[in-house]
Amino acid sequence: MRNRTEPGPGHQFDEQRKGGSRSSVDIQAIIRQIDLNSFPTMLQDLSISGFLLSCPAQLNQHKPLMIKLPGLELLTARIMWSKDGKYGCKFDRELYPAVFDHIVRESKR
Repeated sequence: MRNRTEPGPGHQFDEQRKGGSRSSVDIQAIIRQIDLNSFPTMLQDLSISGFLLSCPAQLNQHKPLMIKLPGLELLTARIMWSKDGKYGCKFDRELYPAVFDHIVRESKR
């Protein structure tokens, strides 16, 4: 039985199937959880349904995550898995495809 805190062997394929297109990005974002101060982190990939972030802080998988991306309103997400300071997260509401395209385009500049 797989531990929910670790990605399964096919997690990238599963996420692509569920969330559509996934893009490798380097985006600085601000994250926050209840009982934690907000702090900067890096998003490493992004899809309309979620993202992968690298974070040195210990995040609580059972609490919602608030994330602020450049130029967007505050978004909420859930941590789906974690391993070695990386967190796979799912947005509570998917990004609109045009917003996703804009974020990816801006991250490549």
